[in-house]
Amino acid sequence: MSLFFWSINSGSRLLFELLSCLIIAFLFNVFCVIPYPLMLFMEYRIFLFYIKGGRALNFLETFTRSSIITKFSETLNGISSIRGFEYQENFRKKIS
Repeated sequence: MSLFFWSINSGSRLLFELLSCLIIAFLFNVFCVIPYPLMLFMEYRIFLFYIKGGRALNFLETFTRSSIITKFSETLNGISSIRGFEYQENFRKKIS
């Protein structure tokens, strides 16, 4: 048999084991019935919040790595050298 078949088989077995453990826990401890769905819902909401934040962070990282921003930040970092060697006019010609 292929490896794919065994991974599906073990995955479904794991799912059934998880469900059976939850059913047994709910049968013996009725107080778990209320908090578990609430905790799962809260965890899902937190997950969605961090996914949106991660997308925004990736956008900002891509934007800051653009060539215009990179050249501008290099200019700001090296402005003392540009002025020190009196290279302003040559630098303006090079940029425009």
